[in-house]
Amino acid sequence: MARGRRGAAGVERFYLYGEPPGDVEHDFVHVETIFARSGPAKGEIRPHTHAALTHVFVIEAGEGEVLADERRLSFAGPVVVFVPAGLVHGFRFSPRVSGYVITSASAYLRGVLPASLRGAPALESAVVLPLPPETREELCALAVRLMRELGWGALLAREAVAGCFKLVLVGVGRLAEQAGRESGARAAGHVRLLAAFRALVEAHYREDWKMEVYLAALRVSEAQLRYACARGGEASPAQMILARRVIEAKRLLIYSDIAVAECGLSVGFNDPAYFSRAFAKAAGLAPGAYRRAHRPDRQG
Repeated sequence: MARGRRGAAGVERFYLYGEPPGDVEHDFVHVETIFARSGPAKGEIRPHTHAALTHVFVIEAGEGEVLADERRLSFAGPVVVFVPAGLVHGFRFSPRVSGYVITSASAYLRGVLPASLRGAPALESAVVLPLPPETREELCALAVRLMRELGWGALLAREAVAGCFKLVLVGVGRLAEQAGRESGARAAGHVRLLAAFRALVEAHYREDWKMEVYLAALRVSEAQLRYACARGGEASPAQMILARRVIEAKRLLIYSDIAVAECGLSVGFNDPAYFSRAFAKAAGLAPGAYRRAHRPDRQG
């Protein structure tokens, strides 16, 4: 295998992987099976970069991993993997991976790309997109047709290549849009779940509800609730409950005259010793010391 040139960071640069770097023609398009390129490399394509080439992998079956700059994306076919130009990228393919890789000059891709897809966030970075059966058949058929047109050099081959390639990009764009909608729906679901949990905490933090009671009321698993909290930038569910109790305890210590132990009981701590430890850990002071610091007139 020919070696590419190395950049400042020691990353190899190729034309196509394994071929010395060179200038990319404006209308360059190349199609081959994944095995044709990865087979001789035993399924591992080392990290490398291209100056102006974009890849579309149509993976019918098999597993693997994509390295894209500092990200690692695992996949299991059928999927489409889109890798824009300029990224340091590499691949590990399982022996049973099958499919095609369509490589094009980035300038040609931008010219063929439908206007509605230009600047689409999903096509600005490496992405793995689930591939439904009907779309898999269409994209594989288009890859085969592209290989044929590129090999024949028949009348109007350039127009046929441009038409096939545009249909490939339309398919990828549709998959990216669908993935974006599904991601948005999941994100909205997480927001709703977090809001519902906050409302329950506000209503019941004084009652010392156990976590399983909250989960039953929300009809979710603990893993789902934890994930929603993390997506919302919050701590764990238990820490959110504790934080709400501590906030209320601080208010009572400063603005009321009830005893420290009674203050703990009123915000859901049935054990005064545990209240003192938990409050001190959260506030940096034991409850009595916190009261004295904020109300010099009170001594306990």
